[in-house]
Amino acid sequence: IRSSNSMPCCSRPPESGRRRSRLSDMSDELNLLHDDEASRDPNSREGSRGKPISTRKLQVNDKDASPSASPGNSAAMAMGAACLRCGGGAGEKGPTSFAHLLTSNTMIASVAVFLYEGLAYNVIYLGRVLPAINKDGLITPFFFLFNIFWGLAVWSYVQAHRTDPGVVPKEWHDFVSEVGGSLTVVPARLEWQPGRATLCRRCSVPRPERAHHCHICNVCILRMDHHCPWIRNCVGFRNHKFFLLLIMYTATAAMVGLATSAPDLYVCTVSLLLHQGKDLLLQLSDIIVFLVFGILDMLFLALLIPMLTTHLPLASQNITSIESHYESATEANPFDQETTMSNLAQIFGSLGLDWLIPVQPLHPVGDGVTFLRMGGLRRGDNDVEATMDRRSLWRRHYSVRDSVTSLRRSSRESESSPLATLAAWWQGASPDEKTVSNRSQV
Repeated sequence: IRSSNSMPCCSRPPESGRRRSRLSDMSDELNLLHDDEASRDPNSREGSRGKPISTRKLQVNDKDASPSASPGNSAAMAMGAACLRCGGGAGEKGPTSFAHLLTSNTMIASVAVFLYEGLAYNVIYLGRVLPAINKDGLITPFFFLFNIFWGLAVWSYVQAHRTDPGVVPKEWHDFVSEVGGSLTVVPARLEWQPGRATLCRRCSVPRPERAHHCHICNVCILRMDHHCPWIRNCVGFRNHKFFLLLIMYTATAAMVGLATSAPDLYVCTVSLLLHQGKDLLLQLSDIIVFLVFGILDMLFLALLIPMLTTHLPLASQNITSIESHYESATEANPFDQETTMSNLAQIFGSLGLDWLIPVQPLHPVGDGVTFLRMGGLRRGDNDVEATMDRRSLWRRHYSVRDSVTSLRRSSRESESSPLATLAAWWQGASPDEKTVSNRSQV
């Protein structure tokens, strides 16, 4: 059996393969488009700001797409290309083998240290060291004091690792496909771009403001902060709270463990050096395990305190780690809410007891696609936006041109053309009467 083009059916490439090839070609075309815009002089912003990338350019020369294909269909095909390149785009991740191995080993090491600290403190220190030196009365208060923070730290770790950091949702891709060329898309740059959808060079699709591409997870993350190998996950809009709680509770647990055991660590160290371990009624293995606990505790603090003093000030200013390296560092942060508590609310939600518990905010502020801006239209119309549905809010925030408005504008342009004036004269109506008639129809 032969097809109409005289090619055996068994030798024709499968439909899915041909479609994948077409989408890949389209993705390459989009990359060339972005590279052409990004190759302009960095000191001249006219290239990226003056000529936004419109989704109308996402056309594919294919028999399935007619020459009059709508911008929405073209954007939808771009979404398909992104899904092929980003491993799904809806949560699937595709790190390289080396990065996967590195992050896996780092996570295993961090989990091992977590478990070692908890077991060494509870089993060795509370169960053997304190009874051996006749301090049984301290076992219960030390147990609750340490394990409350250690348990919260473990809980925060699990949440930070397992929670989706904020992969750009499918609803955003559907929104881009729906609005088509009405959405203005600009090239991504290392500068503030509030209220602008940017084109991801890797995914070749528009993404919301403050979203960035993770080169390890190979997806775009909403308000991405960084990729953390210790939790083997990105830190983004949905798990940034858990990451901050993890640092705070782990550092607190390490400080409590070190502060409560410091005198006994000194005693055990001296006994080990002077070979007087038998006088403490402790086995040599117990002393060594206890001393290793103290060393790891100090290393924990040496690692966590700099992280805490780095990430908390950034969070209090509503700035991510990526945004702190922007070229426009001298410009004011457009997302600054002016107070520390308001900025932290962008991560932890509205102020409440849930700030201290590693659960999703009970009253979140924002959806990860739009963010409240300092001054301007967004702050004054906060009550209006609160009553809007998500799609309407996105249209308003990204200044999506309404189709009716575009139709009226094009109608006015056509009415003012010489050809339209001649047609009105030929039909026996004055140009002004013809204009009023056409506008009433619009």
